[in-house]
Amino acid sequence: MKVKKVLNNNVVIATDDMRREYVVISLGIAYSIKVGQEIPENRIERVFSSVQEKIS
Repeated sequence: MKVKKVLNNNVVIATDDMRREYVVISLGIAYSIKVGQEIPENRIERVFSSVQEKIS
């Protein structure tokens, strides 16, 4: 996952290879990391994604 936007020191918005967006939470995850950099998997504690459903 790559950082798309830093929300604060503990929360970032990240994207995967398929351009799906995730909210990634971990203590100090955004410390010394910049937009566009890969997030080390050992620093990730929680990942949240949205589920989109078609409404007819």
